[in-house]
Amino acid sequence: MPHNIWINVDIKQNNPLVGRLVAETVAKAQRFNQIIFGAREGTAPAVRRVAGKAEEESWVANMSREIFRSQYVDTTINSCDEFIQLSFLRGRPSVETMEQLNQAGIRVNYSWLGDEDEGELRQDLGELFARGVDFVLVDHVGQALKGACALGITPVVPHWNGTAPFTCREPPRFAPER
Repeated sequence: MPHNIWINVDIKQNNPLVGRLVAETVAKAQRFNQIIFGAREGTAPAVRRVAGKAEEESWVANMSREIFRSQYVDTTINSCDEFIQLSFLRGRPSVETMEQLNQAGIRVNYSWLGDEDEGELRQDLGELFARGVDFVLVDHVGQALKGACALGITPVVPHWNGTAPFTCREPPRFAPER
């Protein structure tokens, strides 16, 4: 993985041992600076302990969702987690929700955009970024990148420590339309 991108790691098990093992793997790879740990209440403390021992900061996205979004937002703010992952199942985040999270310094992941159509993705991404969402999970990365570029968002150029794990004579191109 490039060293200049955020990576969302969802620790599905609410088990401190699993949280510790995942965080230790991240510590060995020296990647704490780019990982957003999607963690439940049982795993987040384990992630933070490993980060502390490694003298690293950790970013946790609270994944202990509540019945109501307002409860989830309040719980995230009170837990001092750095991220929250808002789900499409509850609709787009309201302006009020985004203001509350922004005021608390919480960054927002949005899960997820499954559309394959570049035009739809461009519209959805534009709306989410305009609302202040920081990180959008997508199923179709190529189409999402095209949509983001059309919005004026410049993609990062991957940076590797040492040699990239692959070589290519030309920069990557999008796959041709079918």
